[in-house]
Amino acid sequence: MAAIAIMSLSEASTGVAVVHTFTPKATNPMALWRQDVASVPVSGSAFVTIKVKTSKGGDSPHRIQIELADPVMEATLNQNAAGYTAPPKVAYISRARTDYLLPLRSTAIDRKRLRLMNVALHSDPQVADTVDNVAAPY
Repeated sequence: MAAIAIMSLSEASTGVAVVHTFTPKATNPMALWRQDVASVPVSGSAFVTIKVKTSKGGDSPHRIQIELADPVMEATLNQNAAGYTAPPKVAYISRARTDYLLPLRSTAIDRKRLRLMNVALHSDPQVADTVDNVAAPY
């Protein structure tokens, strides 16, 4: 089992490479990492969670759930007549979830192959277009 540590995720959605750093916050009941940005409240910070449920035996598989959530804050534009500006709040949260169901008979190599194919799957142009443009393949 890997010890929880800082996690860095890269993206270049605007054409400029950005590295998002996620700091470990908890390990129980699930592992939690949060992106610490001084100007953003905790409720508006991106986070990653990992939940692991080991099999109870029989036909029940091990289950690993990984989630990446990216909240977007409301824009606060104006203050009222008294000069009060409401604090920003979360407008919406975009989420990506991966759910691994791993049979007891699967080997470490089987699980690694599945994880690597899953990473490659998200790099495929058809999958990228489906997610980026909400456009089903035809």
